[in-house]
Amino acid sequence: MSRKMIVFSADALVWEDIAYLRTRPNFSRLMARCAQVERVKSIYPSLTYPCHTTMLTGCYPDKHGVLNNNPFRTVSDGASLYLTDFALVQAEDLFTAAKRAGKTTASVYWPVSGNNPNVDYLINEYFFPYNEDVEETFRRFGANDDTIAVVRENADRLPPVPGETPAGERVQLDNCYEHFMNGCVCSLIRRYQPDLLLVHNCVVDATRHNFGVFGPETFRALDMLDDWLGEIIDAMTDAGVYDDTDFVLISDHGQMDYQKIAHPNTLLREGGYIDVNDAGEVTGWRAFAHSTGMSCIIHMADPTDDALRAELEDFLRTAFQQGKCGLQQVYTEAEVRQRYHMGGDFAFMLENADGYSLRCGWKSPTMITEITRPKAASHGYLPEKGPWPVFLAAGPSFRPGAKLPMAHLVDEAPTLARVLGDSLPGADGRVMEELLN
Repeated sequence: MSRKMIVFSADALVWEDIAYLRTRPNFSRLMARCAQVERVKSIYPSLTYPCHTTMLTGCYPDKHGVLNNNPFRTVSDGASLYLTDFALVQAEDLFTAAKRAGKTTASVYWPVSGNNPNVDYLINEYFFPYNEDVEETFRRFGANDDTIAVVRENADRLPPVPGETPAGERVQLDNCYEHFMNGCVCSLIRRYQPDLLLVHNCVVDATRHNFGVFGPETFRALDMLDDWLGEIIDAMTDAGVYDDTDFVLISDHGQMDYQKIAHPNTLLREGGYIDVNDAGEVTGWRAFAHSTGMSCIIHMADPTDDALRAELEDFLRTAFQQGKCGLQQVYTEAEVRQRYHMGGDFAFMLENADGYSLRCGWKSPTMITEITRPKAASHGYLPEKGPWPVFLAAGPSFRPGAKLPMAHLVDEAPTLARVLGDSLPGADGRVMEELLN
């Protein structure tokens, strides 16, 4: 039997969590004598969709083109929108390498993978913010009849109401999107035994957002994660592929606690760069902030206006010097591209000081507000900050007990492509040869 690979992304899992997971029954079995990287340096911004695109391509954002979780908008209509379609990705990905190597492929809730032509069984990440037909929506993002059969088999695991599970309750519920997606993973293994299967699980991330980075609720989320790993072990065993599967557990970023929320569009509104009417709707803008969590991108309405660019840079640097809006750093696009390989169609990037998250509404009367719950956490900051993500792998392709003290998020896809029997020649990262048999 040919080797299989399952890549399980546990969003916001950090190295500090691993000691507890080693005490849990399923993780300790699955990752016994694993190869591991003790510190994985994320990208800038350390945000889920840019990170997962890097994890899939081995490229930094200035090359793969996914800079945020959601599209840039200057309206406030309550819509919950995410970047969904693979057409946004401007670099070759791991699924492409797998198909070149003659492998079958599957994806369950991996970000920015909608309609990826190299995924045979595709359940795109989507949280149904509207009252939509589940099967038709998944078909719209690339699910075929075989995949819809998997969705039907696990329909009873979907949350009971449309939309994402309410903040603050998610960690207490087994009936959440992660429960549904894990069921789909197990069904795919049992039905089709794909050679490469990628899944994205957000329970740890959601818990940290709602309760802080290292609150007691985190242990409940890690227990749930271990339960789902147990389901996957059972599915691999039932399908007869357990001994021939490389299981890779990775994550995208850590999180940091915050106590205050900064509102950079209030700063820009007060500076005359955003115009609003009496109803608070934007009627015009010259510069606008787009949140990336604990940092933000600054867009210019006319990117060719050099006079506006110079004026805006002076305005932002003065705000930083005056201690406004919780700013820690102001980068031009050229500076942040050179330092962090973060570049694109924007003018500036603002990094917040520790203890601040960032929202890009424009209606707040003040630039800084206090949070209303005891603890909260977020990410999207510089990759040097906070606890770092993880890479652990066990299976026939990985050297048991091998350790690297540090690697980069861009190193993951080239390494996994090598294991699959191909390569990603356009990747920015390297193959982590030290971990491989």
